[in-house]
Amino acid sequence: MTDGKMTAAAFLVAELGRARMRQGRSKDPTGPVLTVGSASWLAFVAAMPQ
Repeated sequence: MTDGKMTAAAFLVAELGRARMRQGRSKDPTGPVLTVGSASWLAFVAAMPQ
Protein backbone atom coordinates (compact mmCIF):
# COMPACT_ATOMS: atom_id res chain seq x y z
CA MET A 1 0.00 0.00 0.00
CA THR A 2 2.74 2.44 0.96
CA ASP A 3 4.82 1.46 -2.08
CA GLY A 4 1.89 2.10 -4.40
CA LYS A 5 1.26 5.53 -2.94
CA MET A 6 4.94 6.47 -3.11
CA THR A 7 5.13 5.29 -6.71
CA ALA A 8 2.04 7.33 -7.60
CA ALA A 9 3.48 10.38 -5.83
CA ALA A 10 6.82 10.04 -7.63
CA PHE A 11 5.03 9.64 -10.96
CA LEU A 12 2.88 12.69 -10.23
CA VAL A 13 5.92 14.82 -9.41
CA ALA A 14 7.62 13.71 -12.63
CA GLU A 15 4.47 14.35 -14.66
CA LEU A 16 4.06 17.84 -13.20
CA GLY A 17 7.70 18.59 -14.02
CA ARG A 18 7.24 17.43 -17.61
CA ALA A 19 4.05 19.45 -17.97
CA ARG A 20 5.80 22.56 -16.64
CA MET A 21 8.62 22.10 -19.15
CA ARG A 22 6.14 21.59 -21.99
CA GLN A 23 4.28 24.71 -20.97
CA GLY A 24 7.52 26.71 -20.84
CA ARG A 25 8.48 25.67 -24.38
CA SER A 26 5.11 26.15 -26.05
CA LYS A 27 1.84 27.77 -25.12
CA ASP A 28 -0.06 24.51 -25.47
CA PRO A 29 -3.52 24.86 -23.86
CA THR A 30 -3.79 21.07 -23.44
CA GLY A 31 -0.80 20.95 -21.06
CA PRO A 32 -2.63 22.09 -17.90
CA VAL A 33 -5.72 20.05 -18.80
CA LEU A 34 -3.73 16.83 -19.15
CA THR A 35 -1.84 17.59 -15.93
CA VAL A 36 -5.05 18.13 -13.98
CA GLY A 37 -6.52 14.96 -15.44
CA SER A 38 -3.53 12.81 -14.56
CA ALA A 39 -3.26 14.43 -11.12
CA SER A 40 -6.88 13.64 -10.26
CA TRP A 41 -6.51 10.11 -11.66
CA LEU A 42 -3.35 9.51 -9.62
CA ALA A 43 -5.01 10.90 -6.50
CA PHE A 44 -7.88 8.47 -7.04
CA VAL A 45 -5.48 5.55 -7.52
CA ALA A 46 -3.41 6.53 -4.47
CA ALA A 47 -6.56 6.75 -2.33
CA MET A 48 -7.69 3.26 -3.30
CA PRO A 49 -6.79 0.49 -0.86
CA GLN A 50 -4.15 -1.69 -2.49
